[in-house]
Amino acid sequence: MQIVEHLGIEHDDHDRMVNFNLIQTWLGDHVQRTKDKDTIEFKEVHWLLIFDGTNDFDALYDYWYMNGQGSVLVTSRDSTGKTRPPMSYLEMEPLTSRDSVEML
Repeated sequence: MQIVEHLGIEHDDHDRMVNFNLIQTWLGDHVQRTKDKDTIEFKEVHWLLIFDGTNDFDALYDYWYMNGQGSVLVTSRDSTGKTRPPMSYLEMEPLTSRDSVEML
């Protein structure tokens, strides 16, 4: 609910799957239309989807989005995730809060 509201997508207050599908559609659009009063503006959208502290990679694939103009960042302490497609990985030591902000 928070995501669809933040994105300004008209949504269904009671149906999580409808809202999930709306988000998937939004992620897949290369161009977003925004309406400000009487003006319609089109802009190219780039997004970053973060799955932080992932422990269940099988469940992650239900939410993995492969199309669109975005990137997916997965963090996990489970090293088995690096062997699963379509992931490429970078092993790192834990970051300080400051370092993680700078990295993003």
